[in-house]
Amino acid sequence: MEALIIEILKILIPFILGGVSGFTFLRFWYKKERRFFKNIQKPFVIFRLTNNQRDMELELEMLKNNGLFSTPTAVLTDARSLDSISGQSLVIIAIDKDTTETQFETVYKKSADQRVPVIIYTLGDSRIPLCDSELVKTYSKRVIVNQPLRLVSDIFTILSTSPDK
Repeated sequence: MEALIIEILKILIPFILGGVSGFTFLRFWYKKERRFFKNIQKPFVIFRLTNNQRDMELELEMLKNNGLFSTPTAVLTDARSLDSISGQSLVIIAIDKDTTETQFETVYKKSADQRVPVIIYTLGDSRIPLCDSELVKTYSKRVIVNQPLRLVSDIFTILSTSPDK
């Protein structure tokens, strides 16, 4: 009888260990995936500090079509909408050569004060003087982007890797 029990245990122990190991791995994987999908659905806001009404239309459409993000329904065009930064996980500031330093500084400082990551989107122009200002260099949670695909990539990276608040 004892020999039969030992033989059964020899057969069952690998299955039990495999089941426990598999369960542990799946639990770990599920937690990581759940956090990832929760993170990329975090809200973010887009400010367009340019005079051209068509700026950011293509980019906003790209963000809506990819289906990963909780994309804002509209692009904010007035720096006086700063209250919308509260509770956001990311702020995108679209600027061009004609963006005034005052407008940019107002939105940028509010974002930095709230410790929200900032993407400065230059709408394809890499020669914008505001990007080289000392104000921009003082905040570490910022990136300067000048291409639409890079914008989507950086939004994904920042949202998916940022810790929960």
